[in-house]
Amino acid sequence: MAKKLIWFNWAMKKMLCHKANFDIDEIKPNFSAKGLKEANEKLDAMKLPEKVRKTYDAYLRHMMSIASRNHNIEIDAKEIIKKAKEEQMIEIIIEMHKEGVPNNSIAKYYCAYRLTKRHGAQA
Repeated sequence: MAKKLIWFNWAMKKMLCHKANFDIDEIKPNFSAKGLKEANEKLDAMKLPEKVRKTYDAYLRHMMSIASRNHNIEIDAKEIIKKAKEEQMIEIIIEMHKEGVPNNSIAKYYCAYRLTKRHGAQA
């Protein structure tokens, strides 16, 4: 696999150099190597005038920044939800204890909750 990746990278660099030196407009549609579509899009962006290309690059950086921020927000939200569920479980256990439910029943309830939670996370 590594040899294929090295060869592919070499071929892409060779193609990019060839395209830059000979001003080829596009990658032939009958070429079917993996990643050529993305390479062609990149080459199309490289053909843009410098001012437009810089604006396009800034736009791409901005979109990546938004995606990264949204990913971080999602991770934080999952942690908050997990913490809230644990706090809710603690409150339920305390309330059961106050009502005089035997400890072994509370333990069974908690174990069932954990198993359900673990089983539900895998689904």
